[in-house]
Amino acid sequence: MPWEYVTSVTLSYRPASERLSYMAPHISLELRECIIYWRHELNLPISEIVHLSKRSERAVYTVLQYHRDHHHQPTNPFARPRGRKCVLEREDLEYLDGLLSDRKSVNIEC
Repeated sequence: MPWEYVTSVTLSYRPASERLSYMAPHISLELRECIIYWRHELNLPISEIVHLSKRSERAVYTVLQYHRDHHHQPTNPFARPRGRKCVLEREDLEYLDGLLSDRKSVNIEC
């Protein structure tokens, strides 16, 4: 059996505070248009576009794929909008107004 030849296995565990987990930065519409321009108008190689845009090779290829697959649009038109709307309802505004008018100072702790 193949596992008989394994003499030792080292598993490393890092607590959540030591793990590096972050999301890649958002690629703005202007940068997407620049990536498309650099590739199709100036015929720059992908490695140069990666250097200029300071994004990963995979991100550059994704932008170019959206441009190719979605009729020359720099973004995916079928994707849902990022984030959520930050709109308070009328009742929420009235409640907050009532709180602020009743008290001279309000401490909000997050």
